[in-house]
Amino acid sequence: MTISFRIANVEDVDSIIELVNASYRPTNPHASWTNESKIVRGNRLNQQQATDLIQNSNNSLLLGFKHKQLVCCVLIEKTTDSAKIGLLTVAITHQQQGIGKQTLSAAEDYIAKNLGLNKINMNV
Repeated sequence: MTISFRIANVEDVDSIIELVNASYRPTNPHASWTNESKIVRGNRLNQQQATDLIQNSNNSLLLGFKHKQLVCCVLIEKTTDSAKIGLLTVAITHQQQGIGKQTLSAAEDYIAKNLGLNKINMNV
């Protein structure tokens, strides 16, 4: 399954919020093993946070689409000598299909080609 990636813009905020909140904190905590619903309540991301992430010049938020549907995202934050990867998200309905690996690979490629960095940090 091929996913097409592009950088997010402010027009994507609502879609990003929907993807991230539905994936990290679905209303059904048994929807996937990857969510936080059993330990944290409330939204994972709100309008202001998403907008701030996109507008921060040190950040690049990659969005992944399958047939024009947003199915994944990953945040790349440029630091002094490395990049930090976070907010790696795959829609619950698209998990276990290799999309997470594709998303991580797209982030690594973006970092190497666009930021010229070869050191990446990721906290889970």
